[in-house]
Amino acid sequence: KMTQEVLASKLFMSRASLASIEVGRQSVLVHQLYSFAKILELEISDFLAPLDPTNTSDKSINLSFSVPLNAQQKDQLARLIEK
Repeated sequence: KMTQEVLASKLFMSRASLASIEVGRQSVLVHQLYSFAKILELEISDFLAPLDPTNTSDKSINLSFSVPLNAQQKDQLARLIEK
């Protein structure tokens, strides 16, 4: 229920940048993800794909992403979510 103009202003970015993120032309940086979550009163995990329910390992988190990530990026996000 918030316009792109209002949300972009709260995120200190242009409406065009926000629109590019929305349609997938621009990536979201981790610090921006925190800002999105705070402003929209959501958890960061609300923006991520659900964990694989078939994964029973305590040490390993199997995440799926809509964009390709390298192993280091996946590991960093997994550690962030575990905290």
